[in-house]
Amino acid sequence: MLAPMLGLLRSPTRLLRLALCLPLAACVGDDSGTSSTTTTSTSASATESTSATASTTDGTGTDTATSTTGSGSASATGTSGTTGGVEPECVVDADCQLVDNCCECSSLPADDEPDACENDCLVGECTAQGLEGLAATCRSGICELSSAINCAGPVVCAQEPPACEGDEVPSVIGECWGPCVPLHYCADSSACTPGCGDGWVCVDSQSGGNDGCAPLPAACAGVASCDCFAPFWDEVCPGGCSESGGGLLCEDGG
Repeated sequence: MLAPMLGLLRSPTRLLRLALCLPLAACVGDDSGTSSTTTTSTSASATESTSATASTTDGTGTDTATSTTGSGSASATGTSGTTGGVEPECVVDADCQLVDNCCECSSLPADDEPDACENDCLVGECTAQGLEGLAATCRSGICELSSAINCAGPVVCAQEPPACEGDEVPSVIGECWGPCVPLHYCADSSACTPGCGDGWVCVDSQSGGNDGCAPLPAACAGVASCDCFAPFWDEVCPGGCSESGGGLLCEDGG
């Protein structure tokens, strides 16, 4: 043991190296501690990352739920559409406006903007078509013209009635024949002859007091049925409804 020690003393260089090595070992130990701390910090960061990932996963779940909810709403809308439910464009007459210019004579929803008309004329289309004096009314949930034209007479003049086509009949103005007009705009359309026209249905009645042409609700899609007419049936009939011969029957006890 004494011999190695003496050897160290004889070699200043080895002694110097030993002196330098001792504090370096302490430093290495500190570095090891630092490394351990860094590892712990890294683990914490990994934990935070896992937490963030979990948060992201939760977010994805929320998005999925939202998407599912949206899909459910679309399905509900689709279901509503298949029931034939159609929102009426009017409820009362004030919801409609009369359009009478050089291009058209019609009834439109009050909020609609009529098409631009650049034609020049001396009289409006309502007068030209023999529909002068008709009002914009809400009928069967749609905006239509009123049915108020005299088509039943009496006629005392010697003039021959005009030859009308399709669902049109001669109107009567001042006890003489007027222009041809659609039957459904006549005040008396009880015979439903020659026909009520597209978008209209002939309503017959058991009592004979509530028959004539009536506009089809939009929900009917051009085909008359008691089901699609149900919300507006009381406008034309005080009794029940049945389907007969392509038209509707007012069961009012006649």
